[in-house]
Amino acid sequence: MVPVTPVVSDSAETEQADTVQWNPTYLRTKSLHAEHASGRINGRRFVVAQDGDSWGSFAFQFGMEEKTLRRINEVAEGQQLHGGDKVYVFPKRRRADARHTSHQVQAGETAWFIAQYYGMRVSTLCQLNGITADTPLAEGNWLRLR
Repeated sequence: MVPVTPVVSDSAETEQADTVQWNPTYLRTKSLHAEHASGRINGRRFVVAQDGDSWGSFAFQFGMEEKTLRRINEVAEGQQLHGGDKVYVFPKRRRADARHTSHQVQAGETAWFIAQYYGMRVSTLCQLNGITADTPLAEGNWLRLR
């Protein structure tokens, strides 16, 4: 089966407008889910990267362009994938789910890591907390997630 290039919508009006469209049977035929841990947070499915994975290999497995997968996960060209990173195939939500209202920063965490952890957009996390994506986060500080 030939992969279908997904179409991503970045409408700011509704979260329902954020969709990726492709043939879902293609995704089920791939063995990536059997080889990698996966889960769901904030209503979005993710797969956990292993050492040696790349954005390109995930994009190929999911039948999409690498730039689309990078955009969904808010990573710049050249940013490497590391073992343990969560990789989302569908656009993340604007905010964390209602169960998660705040997060206490742990050593070494970045805005991107925290946003990926909760399945929310980095831009929203930054806006809620008056920071930028590059702001160093101090261990022990609390960040708003909603």
